[in-house]
Amino acid sequence: MRRSSAPHATREGSARPRRPCWRLPGSAGTYLARWWVRHDNRGTGGLLGLAACWRVAVDQGAGLAAGLDRLEGALRAERDQRADLQAQLAGARSTAVMLAGLPVLGLLLGTALGADPLHVLLHTGAGLGCLLVGGVLEGLGMWWALRIVRGAEGV
Repeated sequence: MRRSSAPHATREGSARPRRPCWRLPGSAGTYLARWWVRHDNRGTGGLLGLAACWRVAVDQGAGLAAGLDRLEGALRAERDQRADLQAQLAGARSTAVMLAGLPVLGLLLGTALGADPLHVLLHTGAGLGCLLVGGVLEGLGMWWALRIVRGAEGV
């Protein structure tokens, strides 16, 4: 593959050119590109690069190895970048988890101190108002924190 011969090139001394079975109506690069478009999953972006390398090798007679080496380097760099991003987003994720747990912690703390926070929240007008406002603010805080994390992951 490191030579400048296409994947379907003939062997030296062969009487007639061999047509490989993968080259029937289209090339492997075409099939990989179609599969990638159809299955557009995360992590399959390397298949599009592989399809491009394959097509260049078949159509232009270039060696596959150089293109595949570059593709490997690009995919490794992308993986490392994703790992760095996940590490940096760990703080925002832990903040979202802490936001979700604070109301429960507050109820447990109130119960531990001898108060009856559930009775106050569920059976008084002020408690119901606080429960409603707190629930809305909790939902907005969770939405905001998750939006920040998802926005950063999408970059």
